[in-house]
Amino acid sequence: MNNQEDPRLYYRFKIDHPRLCYVKQNGIDLGTVTEISYGGFSLNSTPKTNPSRKNTDTIELYFLDKSIFCQVEQRHNRQNKIGYQLKHEQTVVLSFLKEIIPWIRAGAALSYLQKLEREGFEEELPEYLTFEGPIPVEIEWLGLDANKSPNFSLSFNQDKVIYQLRKQNGHLETLHNVWPGGESGDLRNTLSLDTTILRNGLAILVGLSSYGDTSTYYQLIDCIINLYENWVTNSNKNLAKKTA
Repeated sequence: MNNQEDPRLYYRFKIDHPRLCYVKQNGIDLGTVTEISYGGFSLNSTPKTNPSRKNTDTIELYFLDKSIFCQVEQRHNRQNKIGYQLKHEQTVVLSFLKEIIPWIRAGAALSYLQKLEREGFEEELPEYLTFEGPIPVEIEWLGLDANKSPNFSLSFNQDKVIYQLRKQNGHLETLHNVWPGGESGDLRNTLSLDTTILRNGLAILVGLSSYGDTSTYYQLIDCIINLYENWVTNSNKNLAKKTA
């Protein structure tokens, strides 16, 4: 997508992952979000739900384990590809998007620079990917696990706090560097898997797939979602045992 030719105020970033970002209405799946911005999103709808959609309506927008109800207006509909404009009467919708889009943007910016480096070009980032200061994301590859899936640590910082999502041999960890009293120190594990850090990390991986090896990153996202779902299942089982 060429940002200079796009009449929209906000650049739309690609997502297109059916298990990560999708839309429901009254509990019915409407389809997968393929692109998203602060102004709206595109939806790859299913034929059975497409005819029932209204031009203006309330939908539920999901990103992994978190969702928000949004007022939307349909702007176009061609061959099950539907474009929606978001109505922002409720600022809670903007708050939801601000937890996702900046991290997709950060991942895309890092991937763009890596692509330029591989190809030997010295260019500046396009305006829609620029940051004031360094890109607040760093990824380190830690070899392969027994299933030949990459182990990695993905670190990102916000408000002087470092967060990290780590995948190591079929196990997910979330970490940060804030110690008691608000002092900063070495990274420490959260008490349990922190889904905010997980969502941020997945958004970064979505962005990284924009200019990198798309298939590898998408398989990695699938793997992480599988591990997350296993964690949810085990957590629910343990809770049921405690309350039995």
